[in-house]
Amino acid sequence: MNYSTLLLLATGIILFALFMNRKEEKEDNEKEGIIPEEKERDELPDLNDKFLENAKGRDVIDLVKVYNPQDSIVLRSILDSEGIETYVKSNHFGDLYPTYDLHNFATSVISIYKENSAAAKQIVEDYLLTLKKESYNRDSNLLENTLKTGSALAGIPPELSKFIPELLI
Repeated sequence: MNYSTLLLLATGIILFALFMNRKEEKEDNEKEGIIPEEKERDELPDLNDKFLENAKGRDVIDLVKVYNPQDSIVLRSILDSEGIETYVKSNHFGDLYPTYDLHNFATSVISIYKENSAAAKQIVEDYLLTLKKESYNRDSNLLENTLKTGSALAGIPPELSKFIPELLI
């Protein structure tokens, strides 16, 4: 028997062992009631759908204008953990070119029910305060130069480039 045949046989045995191990692991998870990650993701509620289901007859206001998806995700997560339902209105332009930070063209607005406005406003103000503290702690010259360069490359005057969310109420 030559080495290539032996190597091929060993590879086949290893792959078969891995397949059987994975199959046993899946059966054990099903017995214990563990949901695979793919199913778990599918079962998570969409926050916009949840908001719209409960919106009938309730006043809705715009809470905050967000210029990047990271802030939107964090704010929605914090608000949801506090029991405040949110809805995001977005122009989805940033989805066309997700690798570019086209903040002025990829804005979204987070809306809430009017009765939750006081609590939501306080949460957003705390978040904005944290963001501002973090941006001042960085090397301001480096940050300024980066913003100016990025704005120039995108053809946007630096004074029009916005990165920190705006509270609307």
